[in-house]
Amino acid sequence: IPSEYGLEVELINMNISINENIVDFVTDLGDATDAPGDLDGDGIPDEDDDETLAALDVFEAYMGKNLHFDFNDMLSVSRKGEKVAFAVAAFGGASFDFRTHRGFGTDGMMEVQGIGYGGVALGGSYDFKEVSLGSKYELNNFSLGFGVKQITYFSVNDAITINEYIDNKDDFGTYVQDELAKEGTSTVFDLGATYHVLPDLIVGFSAMNMGGVGDKDAVYIPATYNAGIGYIKRWEGHKFFNQIRMAFDYIDIGKGYEQDTDIIKRTRLGLGVNVWDGWFSTLSLRTGLYQGAPTYGMNLRLTMLQVGYAYYEEEVGAYAGQDRDARHVVNLTFGW
Repeated sequence: IPSEYGLEVELINMNISINENIVDFVTDLGDATDAPGDLDGDGIPDEDDDETLAALDVFEAYMGKNLHFDFNDMLSVSRKGEKVAFAVAAFGGASFDFRTHRGFGTDGMMEVQGIGYGGVALGGSYDFKEVSLGSKYELNNFSLGFGVKQITYFSVNDAITINEYIDNKDDFGTYVQDELAKEGTSTVFDLGATYHVLPDLIVGFSAMNMGGVGDKDAVYIPATYNAGIGYIKRWEGHKFFNQIRMAFDYIDIGKGYEQDTDIIKRTRLGLGVNVWDGWFSTLSLRTGLYQGAPTYGMNLRLTMLQVGYAYYEEEVGAYAGQDRDARHVVNLTFGW
């Protein structure tokens, strides 16, 4: 947080992420089951049996495809002084993935994995400048941060049968939360540090979600330890192309996510450029590599409103390139 910004308030910081399958799937499923007709040929249209057959046809069309939805929002207040910074925030969101099957066996008709959450966070940091370490060393341009989050959650990892869906299709989300989800509260801690090797070159380390979020029998977010390096160059007094940002991150060094060991899945590269930057508006373009696949996006600021878009591919398989899931993210931020 630049200290010259003073007190910063974000009333909205909202992200919505979907993949390329879920919108079509929801639309097709709703159209098929609302008035399916007499699919079973018994002379009586729109019965439960007809709805079941209509739903099975849609699930057959999307067999094996991943369906993804993610939403989160955060309200925050923060301030940076000469050496000390603080932030308080309230947040909430949900992230779900679905994968359809033929409806037989233990996999049921659809696998559901997801977590819904809400909570509060408190964070602070301290910049070490001209701090003596004995008579020979001086600690400078080093920042240490700490955070704590209290999170109430419900998480689910289950298989849904065709009858479960038909019986609860009018309020399917409530059924999943009330009947299938595991609920609880987690308190987790974050720790981070950055060091300016050169004025424009920064290295960083973070330990996130220490203590873990969620239920290990459903969806669980483990602690992750991450490292990165970033380069920021800014040309003051220029309105066009006045800043470039480059970054490399390696995520989950300790392999808190035990289901794979792929190095490329944990690697991120990024490049961002300000096309123009003024008091009223700023336009930034971005690109990079995420889990071995290219990403691109943009961010437009209009005084207190920011709108962003990003495209990326999430690897839902065990290694990069096995089962990529193309996703679109829209961000809306309002604050000052």
